[in-house]
Amino acid sequence: SFEELSACPPCCRRLRAAPPGLPVTRAVVRGLFRSLPVVSSTASTLHRPPDVRLPPPDARRAPTRRLAMGGHKYNVFVDPDSVRTGVKYSKAAIVVNPNSGNRMGLKTLSWLRPDLEKAGVSIEKVLETEYAGHAVELAAETDFTGIDLVLCIGGDGTAHETINGLMKRDAESLANLTLCLVPNGTGNTVAFDMGYEKPKEALKAILNGTSREIDVLELVDDEGNKTYSINIVGYGLPTAVMGLANKLRCCGCGAQYDNAGYVELLKRKGYDTEIVCKYPDGSEKVFDEKFMMVMIHNTVHMGKRMPFAPDAQLDDGLMDLVALTRRQWTRVAVAGMLTKAKKGTHGSHENLIYEKCSELTIRPKEGNKMVGANTLNVDGELTSVTPINIKVVPKALRVVVPESRAKSVALRPSSKT
Repeated sequence: SFEELSACPPCCRRLRAAPPGLPVTRAVVRGLFRSLPVVSSTASTLHRPPDVRLPPPDARRAPTRRLAMGGHKYNVFVDPDSVRTGVKYSKAAIVVNPNSGNRMGLKTLSWLRPDLEKAGVSIEKVLETEYAGHAVELAAETDFTGIDLVLCIGGDGTAHETINGLMKRDAESLANLTLCLVPNGTGNTVAFDMGYEKPKEALKAILNGTSREIDVLELVDDEGNKTYSINIVGYGLPTAVMGLANKLRCCGCGAQYDNAGYVELLKRKGYDTEIVCKYPDGSEKVFDEKFMMVMIHNTVHMGKRMPFAPDAQLDDGLMDLVALTRRQWTRVAVAGMLTKAKKGTHGSHENLIYEKCSELTIRPKEGNKMVGANTLNVDGELTSVTPINIKVVPKALRVVVPESRAKSVALRPSSKT
């Protein structure tokens, strides 16, 4: 209803920007709010100041031209030895989240299954998730004997759970499986990094038969409990944003994450933390700072497809630490850094630490309240505990990739130079 929408400040601002006399129908309001659900479908009329107008069509944002290499310019694979081409899969299992992508999971399954069977891939098992964490159980405990392909239909959350389940399997069982992430959620960051954005592109990649091995991050707490990450691990600001966003769901369709991010950034809160980075040559470096934000990347992109770790590769045996210190930050400086981060050109900022390492420890110091359970943002989920040790498991999983990713590309010049 209008009253409910007006009660939310971001929604109220958008309503005020509507042209005078605009009828409020489902279609119109969804256009204004980018698919924000509307309670009432009854048309009414909003009276707005006569000087408020939408910008002319030619002044609005032009559609973004899709880049080659799967929609982005970053070379995320560097090892030529792990490439397999021309593989013909015979038997497959499908893990599907029916609620992903506005409940599009089953719709995707309805056309994907017959297309695979038509291509000669027998679908042996279809495993539907029923609750949070169910994909972990399904991927870990299902008998995959004779199966050579596992498809995961869902978003980053379903991918996170499926990978955590697969990593619990014995090495022999895992070695016979190839994973295909079928992007069907709202973010699909991992699939985007690997080179495809739509379910039909994943199908094409399967039929092309190209695959690669990728690294996985293993998180181990002081009690020996393990969690795995394929995308990002965040501490500080990412954790605070996720916690606040869960309270701002009235904003709808991702707006709560933007609003929570701006609120937490303006607080400029720091967390006294010791970070120890260990490198493949046996050396280590200690950072003892008050950090605003700590991000550990396996992929280039984070939420909203921001290339926050532009030097990251999925198969280099290293993780990318990108950390913002609390030193002499102003709101203008924060805004400027984030503007650069959207283009991946923020690596030279004086208050930013960018390191590539093989192992890392996050240890909150005395007085830091962000410690204990659910203080890490792991692949977009509030989970795990701090202190935490993170290490790279090299070439842990074999995944389907587009044919364009068959060739390894030389490392890019560092974004810090």
